[in-house]
Amino acid sequence: MKQLVSLSLAYNNYSKLLPKWLGRLHKLKALDLSNNNLKGSLPLEWKRLSSLEVLALNHNVLSGNLTVVTKNMPLLMALYLQNNHLTGTLSKNDFSNMKQAKILNLSDNRIRGVVPTAGLLQHTSLQILDLHGNQLTGSITIPNTISVELSFRALMLQGNDLTGTIPSSISNFANLQRLDISLNHFHGSIPTAIGLLSKMTSLKLGHNNFLAGALPQFLIAMPHLVELSMQATNRKGRIPSWIGRFKDMTLLDLSQNALTGRLPTQILALSKLEYLLISRNKIVGNLPVEMSAAMSKLSFFLLENNTIIGEAGDLCNYHMEMFVSDCSSTDMVGPEFICPCCTHCCPGPQCNSASWWQNVMNSIYIDYDDQEAEFFSKIVKQYKGV
Repeated sequence: MKQLVSLSLAYNNYSKLLPKWLGRLHKLKALDLSNNNLKGSLPLEWKRLSSLEVLALNHNVLSGNLTVVTKNMPLLMALYLQNNHLTGTLSKNDFSNMKQAKILNLSDNRIRGVVPTAGLLQHTSLQILDLHGNQLTGSITIPNTISVELSFRALMLQGNDLTGTIPSSISNFANLQRLDISLNHFHGSIPTAIGLLSKMTSLKLGHNNFLAGALPQFLIAMPHLVELSMQATNRKGRIPSWIGRFKDMTLLDLSQNALTGRLPTQILALSKLEYLLISRNKIVGNLPVEMSAAMSKLSFFLLENNTIIGEAGDLCNYHMEMFVSDCSSTDMVGPEFICPCCTHCCPGPQCNSASWWQNVMNSIYIDYDDQEAEFFSKIVKQYKGV
């Protein structure tokens, strides 16, 4: 056993403490105990696992802090600790000795502290940093001296308590493809420097306290965008005609803003759209005439709480998973939008319920998160190796 290099015991429904004896396997390079019901903290005996390159403990009920890992496993390339009950406090210099790190996923825990940019961003190997769903605070500090060799591809910080402004130095992440800072407390203007990230495929800025303004024109410089979420970001004005440039886009979320005018006909160019969310704005008029023919892949279409009139027509042929509009009659007045196939008709008690709205959005983003796994798996498979 002491010569063991790789060990996988995932998906076995183990419900005990992490075994201390594993610390005696000094030559172990890959350990996967994920998707069990393991409890307790990381044993101090694991300090001797200094040869580990891959550690997967995700989807358990582990608690305690990360010191055993951050101080004693310098060769780690991939660390998966998501979906546990881990605590502790991150400092800006944590992970500074993990110079081989490529993938770091600590999401959906109870970790406090700050985003450890100083400790991590000095490593040119880092590709994915996922800290979403924790209790991190403070602002994001990105040094102007980041190496141009940095291969950083995904930064996921959504669902924390981060504040401050988005630094313009974020443009130094030249290879960044996915950025999600939604559900935080960022303020100020959305920096135009984001537009320099020309390889971006997924940009999610929703539910922050940005200054009011139009949809940022720098988005035009991101021709590869597949996902764009600007939900609840104080956007106003018309939806611009250049929205039609994103031919590969599958998710467009502009809900909960103050957008005005008609839905532009150029949006019909987004023939791959599966998720179109424009609820709770001030959009008026009829839907574009050829919408049903141009957007046959729509699966989630939310347009309620606007002043959209007319009828769904051939959109009803697509049997969407969720189609929500202002199609209810009120006070003896017929609906302004006729939609016999809508899954939900507003206005109504549930449409004005914050909990109902949140459940709707959760169902959409959970569904979409399943699709996001493909992006990560392409990189993860290289390093899981167990």
